[in-house]
Amino acid sequence: MPGIGAALESIDKFIKIGKEIAQLQELILPQYRAAAISLYQVCQKLLSANENVARWLYKFQYFDFNKPDAQALFLDLCMNYRIMKTGPERQALKFSCGDISLIYNKEIASKIGGWFRSRARAQEVEGVFTALASADGSMIEFIESEILNRVDAFEAEAETFVRANDMNGAEAARLRFKAVMGDMSRRIEQFSGELSDLVLQFARIGGIPVTLTR
Repeated sequence: MPGIGAALESIDKFIKIGKEIAQLQELILPQYRAAAISLYQVCQKLLSANENVARWLYKFQYFDFNKPDAQALFLDLCMNYRIMKTGPERQALKFSCGDISLIYNKEIASKIGGWFRSRARAQEVEGVFTALASADGSMIEFIESEILNRVDAFEAEAETFVRANDMNGAEAARLRFKAVMGDMSRRIEQFSGELSDLVLQFARIGGIPVTLTR
């Protein structure tokens, strides 16, 4: 599906550009401090959404069916997962493209020409930010198709085993789910590490402390 590829590609391209911008000597100049802080904010928003997805994936991928109270714990997890899907927490699985667009247009867009003197290169960088700020459709499709639908399938299969008190069957289902999601989990973890580094770098360059997202 093109949308799914576009969702990951927009993040991947932003990370590459972010690493490049973080190395620019110009960024430490006073006139670019607000832009550095804005880049920190963008990275933090991407990281927060990435970690929210990873958190739910890992709750299922690493569930311990060996625990004495595994049956009750897993059924509670299934209930909490269903509540998440029908409430505001579901929105936190993706970053807000509108927020990123506002941040980009306010403090970053006008600075790109000063960082990249080649007009062609500046336009390429602008295109990366524009794609990220307009990725709502592809991100929704990605979260639905590649994350929630796959978790749904595992949850339904494992819950059947758990209700029958067949923890061996549930464990086999977990291992199948973990294998199927292996590449995706590695990609999400890679994004998490790279975005964490960018958050720290832009906070340092902007001279601000790292704070919790709200």
